Amino acid sequence: YINHLITPSLSVKLGQYKTPYSTDNLVSSTKIAFIKCPLIKENVSPNIRDRGIQATYKRSYFDIIAAVMNGAGQNKAETNYNKSLALRVVGRIIPQLQVSGNYYTGKNNPADKKKDVFINFGARGKAGGWEYAAEIAQQEHAALTEHSFYVFAAYDWKTTTEYVNMITPAFRIEGYDPDT
Repeated sequence: YINHLITPSLSVKLGQYKTPYSTDNLVSSTKIAFIKCPLIKENVSPNIRDRGIQATYKRSYFDIIAAVMNGAGQNKAETNYNKSLALRVVGRIIPQLQVSGNYYTGKNNPADKKKDVFINFGARGKAGGWEYAAEIAQQEHAALTEHSFYVFAAYDWKTTTEYVNMITPAFRIEGYDPDT
């Protein structure tokens, strides 16, 4: 993708990029606390990457991200003429915590041509050796509604040994309801 800074607060991105939805979706898989992504990312999120155009407006305490994408997913050509829309608002009230609200809609399945609507609220932060996050998400597809959530906390405990520099105890609670 190409990212162009228009003003210090406004940038535009064009190409294939991570869909601006969910906090966990935007975290690199090399930086997550667990070996496997939460169920929320696998089941109640739109395509991880997609082609399109995105505008980001950043201020001291918040970011607003809006994107229009083709909805077909990573490395796939357009499958319909209906574009997907994403809106993400991130608030950074204190440095150790960011909260977000996310919305995504589009006709992503060419077989049934029904619109998907995703809604997500999340929080993520770091303080000292602690890392923590929580998210709740919902996907509507025709008459089906899916829900998912997760909560996790991890602590980087530095040791004094040469061979094991750090131990990270962590826990995650998550759930997924495929059709309520």
